[in-house]
Amino acid sequence: MQHRLYVQDDVTKLVMENGKIKLRREYLNLIATARMLLPQGLASVPIRSVELSMAAP
Repeated sequence: MQHRLYVQDDVTKLVMENGKIKLRREYLNLIATARMLLPQGLASVPIRSVELSMAAP
């Protein structure tokens, strides 16, 4: 088992309105998470080819 240092900064945005939660968003660094959790870090993430089609205006 390989031990890796995991430093994770995350951001939470909470918007309240009239004493109730109107919006809740959480953001985290997925690159740091993958590097720590996956056996070969980012090399374990499959690369998927995505074609972007440009529509004529």
